[in-house]
Amino acid sequence: MPRSGVMGGATLAVLAFLAAGCSGHGANKAGGSEQPKPFVLTYANYGLRPFEAGVFATEVSKLSHGTIRIAFRNEWRSGQGNVEAKLIRDVEAGRADMGSVGSRAWDALGITSFDALHLPFLIDSYRLEDAVLASPLAGSMLEPLDALGLVGVGILPGELRRVVGIRRPFLNARDFRGATFGTTPARAAQATLRVLGARPRTIFIPRSIRQFDGIDFPITSLEYNRLDVQARYITTNLAFWPRPIVVFMNKKTYARLTPAQRSQVREAARAAIPGATSFTESAEQTAVGALCLRGRTRLVRARVADLARLRSLVAPILNSVDAQTLRYERSIQQTKTQLSASPQPALVCPRTRPVPGAIPDGTYENTMTAADGHRAHIPAGDPWYKQQFPIRHRLIIRGQTFIIFNLYPDGHSETDLEGTYSVFKGKLRFATTNEKLLPISWSFDGRTLRFFDLPFHGGGYYGAELAPVWTKKR
Repeated sequence: MPRSGVMGGATLAVLAFLAAGCSGHGANKAGGSEQPKPFVLTYANYGLRPFEAGVFATEVSKLSHGTIRIAFRNEWRSGQGNVEAKLIRDVEAGRADMGSVGSRAWDALGITSFDALHLPFLIDSYRLEDAVLASPLAGSMLEPLDALGLVGVGILPGELRRVVGIRRPFLNARDFRGATFGTTPARAAQATLRVLGARPRTIFIPRSIRQFDGIDFPITSLEYNRLDVQARYITTNLAFWPRPIVVFMNKKTYARLTPAQRSQVREAARAAIPGATSFTESAEQTAVGALCLRGRTRLVRARVADLARLRSLVAPILNSVDAQTLRYERSIQQTKTQLSASPQPALVCPRTRPVPGAIPDGTYENTMTAADGHRAHIPAGDPWYKQQFPIRHRLIIRGQTFIIFNLYPDGHSETDLEGTYSVFKGKLRFATTNEKLLPISWSFDGRTLRFFDLPFHGGGYYGAELAPVWTKKR
């Protein structure tokens, strides 16, 4: 059954990504000149969707008045190892015009100018990250990319990587001693974990995290990849560093742009910073809401004194950095002081309020059979009839949010649909990450929940899933 698939419910629908075209000129039938076709830049993106880079693409189109457009090539080298380094080399070789990777990836290629972004507890809020990446310091960090045949376009803000405990919480310095800890490949990150007595291991986008005691990881990725099935604790006020995103371009492609277009592309990266941060914060809150609704992972908070102890223990990291990183660190500290920027507030589960006239909060279950599939017009040859039916479902309603699980005979469960819902003229509108389903009628007698009028997608999987009678369990 189709699953929502974008960072746990983040509102990507506001981002419009323009299709590829080709450059050139032409004439219309009346003999007049047509507008020049846009210069299309292919953008290598290893993710499923562009996320923050989508904001950059929108700014490029706006600032260039449509003369430049970004054509994303998502899931670049999907399933391969060392994807970020390969993506960098692909852009260098001209297999794509441009791309982006995390700032963590450049150490492996001998580029150390981003190291200050990975120093522990230095950039600890989105407000500070915005200010640093919008400053001239970002341009200085990008200059060494020239040695690789690349042009550094800009650095976009990324999510803070929170500390996650797989079987136990990480709340103080003692919890790190002897722990196998997944982190980024950045040198400063690896050194930080060693100073704390942990055994650092590089982690990218894992299918399993059971081999670790703890990891630092973006919450949106944790939720989207369903890693809360394996992770029991999130320390909501402990984040060592952020996840900045470096946008870069093939040098020959950059040379083909006009001087005005080069300026527009660079300015687009700066202009995208506030929007990228808003997107990130919204996605993070949505992910936290989904995690809280699923209830598998506990949100815990470290004490102020324990955080202070961790800061003091990792302070000597500065003694081992090179002179350039130390200069950049001092510049960031100065910006931090000028902003009087406090650390990012701890993540919390959102407050929920029952929606007037909607389904009462609670947990509901039903069973979908092959007969339900036939009534919903699922084709007779569909593999669901042989491999899946019957399927039990659990629906959890809290406030304006909902989540549906598939419950399997072996005891494990899998998230199927999640999102928000509202009441429209007495009918319900369910909204998943990717779409809004048509309004449907419903009834509830205190124990039994029924849905009627399921016209979307001709019934289909959604209809087969929602139509069976639901029983309120609690």
